[in-house]
Amino acid sequence: MQKIKETGLDNSFFGDSAGTSGWHTGDEADPRTIQIAKANNTPFEHIARQVSEDDFYKFDYILAMDKSNYANLKTIEPSDGCAKLYLMRSWDDVNSDIEVPDPYYSTGLIEFQRIYDILNHSCGKLLEYIKANEQI
Repeated sequence: MQKIKETGLDNSFFGDSAGTSGWHTGDEADPRTIQIAKANNTPFEHIARQVSEDDFYKFDYILAMDKSNYANLKTIEPSDGCAKLYLMRSWDDVNSDIEVPDPYYSTGLIEFQRIYDILNHSCGKLLEYIKANEQI
């Protein structure tokens, strides 16, 4: 959401985050995620929820962090052509690795900062793509 605000498009977009499993539903974000968000002056409030089929109707884009989550999302994606499902790094012009690594089992903040940087870059490129290809 911070990247959307930075581009001045916060009145044109609504974003959310959800997991493909319900393991952490109702939980706050990992403390390391919150710490990195604060360190990068990125306001962050989030309670975990599980993605649902309804999300494919509510959102124009559904972004999976890795191929496993992408496959899980494909199993609940409705067949009537609603949201566009992509891997998060589909627009990443810096790294050919299309997956966002999961920092959960890392021992320090370095990996969480690396993921923040990857997502910040990828979100910026996604917004450039949307601005160039959508009626905004």
